[in-house]
Amino acid sequence: MEDNKVTFASQFVMESHVAPDTMFCKVEGVASNARKCYTEDSTQQFDGKKFSQMMFLDGCFILHFFFCLSEQPEKLKMSSHHVSLVARDLFLLENQLPFEVLQELMSLRSIDDAGVEDHKSWYKDDSRKSWSGRYYPAKDLRKAGIHFKPSNTSLFTDVSFRPTLLAGRLYIPPLRIDDSTKPLLLNLVAYEACLGTRDDWVTSYVCFMDSLIDHHKDVKELRSKGILISTLGSDKQVAELFNEISDYLVPNPYAYSKVKRDIENHYRNGIKRWILHYKGPIYTFIFKYSFIFGLIVTALKAYVSVVPMNPVFGVCKMPAANATLYP
Repeated sequence: MEDNKVTFASQFVMESHVAPDTMFCKVEGVASNARKCYTEDSTQQFDGKKFSQMMFLDGCFILHFFFCLSEQPEKLKMSSHHVSLVARDLFLLENQLPFEVLQELMSLRSIDDAGVEDHKSWYKDDSRKSWSGRYYPAKDLRKAGIHFKPSNTSLFTDVSFRPTLLAGRLYIPPLRIDDSTKPLLLNLVAYEACLGTRDDWVTSYVCFMDSLIDHHKDVKELRSKGILISTLGSDKQVAELFNEISDYLVPNPYAYSKVKRDIENHYRNGIKRWILHYKGPIYTFIFKYSFIFGLIVTALKAYVSVVPMNPVFGVCKMPAANATLYP
């Protein structure tokens, strides 16, 4: 990351519209206090100038990284895996900077200077919003009225959600599971990590499938709908496969974000869930009493066909309309 440090720090200075010397002087002014935050033996190899330069470079890098991460992630030009590793490392105690250094640098960069006003349209683009919601296993989604359907293609990008009146359909590309699936997916994930780009669709797909699969019942649901075509063995083995592959993987936070939001909105729709919850008992009630009504109608028809329309059985017949009462 040393090369990226210089690049990110340069971008931070450039976008702040402040002379580099001015920014460095601000850091240099608090360097002596910042140095007191470290043990003496950890900084003794740095003289005052060298220590100030280190604070300046690392401070600009950290601020620019977190600004891009929260406001303009496309400027990072890093894969989600690398972003996660950097964010994790920055929380390590040995990599943290005294906050006074960061405060001095932040005071020189306003929101307007950061270019946020020029990127308002970024917030309106749904292919671009990140996902930070919950995940639901397949069996829970099925109970909530979401039906699984195989996509028309096998592309990992071909995932979509189509709502219906009360339910919804989640389209997922079908995947064949056999002995070669695990090493294939692992190698593709490793390849994406080496590329260092944000087009990590295999990683995001594996993580998405893992969010749908908690145990073998979820695999059974997806397999019954033709999304998982397994020759591996038991459904439990398939569930373990995705659970193991997804360990330590970080998906692109923008991958499938609209699909996930649509699923979340459907799942949290109280009216739909109430109707779907009571749909079974209502259908049972209708079927039960329709069956009883049908039996009654059938019995009446059978009675009418056997018994004459004007039976005597000790009951006087009613005269026809044009008949005379006496001969």
